[in-house]
Amino acid sequence: MFRKIQYSLGVKVQMICEFCGSGDFASHTTREMMHGFRDEFEYLECKSCGCLRIASVPDNLAKYYPCDSYYSYDVTTDLRTRLRRLHLRFALRSPWIGHVLGGSMHLQTLDWITFFGLDRGMKILDVGSGGALFVRDLRSVGFTRALGVDPFINEDVQDESGLAVKKAYLSEIGGKWDRIMFHHSLEHISDQVGTLEIVRAKLASRGLCLVRIPLANWAWQNYGTSWVQLDPPRHLCIHTEKSFRMAAAKAGLKVPRIIYDSSEFQFWGSELYKKDIPLQMGKKELAKHFSIGDLLDFRRRSEDLNSQGLGDQAIFFVERED
Repeated sequence: MFRKIQYSLGVKVQMICEFCGSGDFASHTTREMMHGFRDEFEYLECKSCGCLRIASVPDNLAKYYPCDSYYSYDVTTDLRTRLRRLHLRFALRSPWIGHVLGGSMHLQTLDWITFFGLDRGMKILDVGSGGALFVRDLRSVGFTRALGVDPFINEDVQDESGLAVKKAYLSEIGGKWDRIMFHHSLEHISDQVGTLEIVRAKLASRGLCLVRIPLANWAWQNYGTSWVQLDPPRHLCIHTEKSFRMAAAKAGLKVPRIIYDSSEFQFWGSELYKKDIPLQMGKKELAKHFSIGDLLDFRRRSEDLNSQGLGDQAIFFVERED
C-alpha cells in the first residue's frame, strides 16, 4: 500500500511509494473490461520505481469476482486437464521429455519446475488457489503434502485425498513450508511487503518461494490503460522488476532468478480492449478478430520480449536473505 504523510496543518496529504519512497505519481483512469462492467478506476504510477497501484480499493470488490465466471474458480476435469497432468508427470521425471512433448504446458513453465526443485516429499503451499486447480494437479502426480490457501472461496475445498484448499489467509496457516507459490495471486493483495514478510517467516531453512505476477513493462508502455493485465480493479498492485526487488528486500528476501513468461495474451487481450470488447466475450470468438497469422505473430513477438526482459509477466524465485 502507499504510505500517507499528513502535513502539520492538515492541509495536504502526500502519497509515498512503499517500495522506493518516492512521492511523484502519474494518474491513469481505466475501466473494468474482463466482464465488461466498464466501471472506472484510478491507478497511480510511481515515476521512480514504476509500480502501479489502484488509488482506492472498491468496497464492493466481490462484485468483480463472480463465482460463476471467474477463471480461478473453474476446476472442470476434462481431457485438457488429464493431458496437462500427464505432461506434468513427464516434466517432473525429465524436463527434456517435457520439452519434447510440448503443447499443454509453456516451455517457461517447464523451466520453473526444473529450477524450483520440486520433490514429492515437500510441504508445498499454494497461495490464492481458488478452486485448487494447480494443487489438484500436483496431488494427482504424487505431491500429497501440497495444500492451497485462499480467503475468498466460499468454503474449504476437498478432493479425493482430503483437504485441498483451506479457506483462510496466509497468516492463519501454521508450520514451515519447503515451497510457497503465488501463481498470479500476489497482485490481488494490497499489503505487498507485509505478505512477503509472512512468506519469509513461513519458509523452511532452505525453502524457496515462487511468485508469478504481471509486470508493467513493454505492454503497459505501449497499450496504456488498454493493457489487458492491468485488470482493474482486481489487480491492486502491479510491479516492475525494480519495484518487486525492492519489496522483496524490504521483507528480508532476495531474488536469485527471474524467468519472463509472457504470452501472446498481452497482444490479443489488449487489442480486444482497444476495440472496446470485453475479454470474456472476445476470447470466445478470437477467430473473428484475429487470423492464425496474427496469433502466431503475437506469440513470436512475446518470445522476443521475454528474451529481452520486456515481457508483461515473470516468475520470480525468492528466498530468505539469511
